[in-house]
Amino acid sequence: MVERALVLPPRSLIGIVTNEKRQELIHQSEMKDKYQDRVDKESAYELLKIKTEKIEITLEKETYDYGKTKSKVRPKKSEFQKVAQSLINTVGRQIGRELIRGIFGALKRK
Repeated sequence: MVERALVLPPRSLIGIVTNEKRQELIHQSEMKDKYQDRVDKESAYELLKIKTEKIEITLEKETYDYGKTKSKVRPKKSEFQKVAQSLINTVGRQIGRELIRGIFGALKRK
């Protein structure tokens, strides 16, 4: 079975609107106060363009300044330090995994 659908005909007009009718519709509109004044705000494109220009200028200054100063170089790690760091990371990861499993296991049993 199909339900009955009520359809309203369009409430619009086809053709040119007279100036009087246009003004009447504008004055009756709920949005009149919001859109009454014309405001020429900057578009998003203009704002982004200004922002990118500022960023480019600061980057140029930083690269210029960077060339003048000496950069700090990290000393390379020895093989022992690399192995120790890897071992510490592995052990820490395993302990963390066991703790999480224990906590969630205890919560699951409740």
